[in-house]
This record gives sequence, C-alpha cells and structure tokens, in this order.
Amino acid sequence: MPLQIVSVGAAPPPAQPAAEHQNPGPTLDPRAPPPAPTFAARDAVAPPSPTGTMHRRELHVKEIQREMAPGVLSQ
Repeated sequence: MPLQIVSVGAAPPPAQPAAEHQNPGPTLDPRAPPPAPTFAARDAVAPPSPTGTMHRRELHVKEIQREMAPGVLSQ
C-alpha cells in the first residue's frame, strides 16, 4: 500500500508550553550494567539520506488485535 506525505508551504504549529509532570519516572544510571546477557548496543547514527526529493521506503505492517487494557480489545 503506497503512502505519500506531502508538506507544501505549511507553517509549523505554534509551540506549546512544556507540561509539568507529577511523576518524572525513574532515574537511569548510564553506568549500570547491561539489562541482560544478550544485550547488544546498536549504532544510533542514521544512515545518510539519499539525494533528490523522492525517497522510497517499504514498510511491512500487519493488522492484529491486541488487548489495550484488561477486557479492551483494539485492532
């Protein structure tokens, strides 16, 4: 299924003020040991973008049913 995203002259949306969080979540220790013996760090650098204005990517997706909350199914 082809997907085409075209952005032509659209102004960016206005900036929203940062939301205050009640619970910022756990703090992470970057020096902690890996989470599992099978952990493998991957290079976070994205490959260079191809030249030109047309970029083709192929995405494979499946429509499946998942339980979003106890007793609530979504597809």
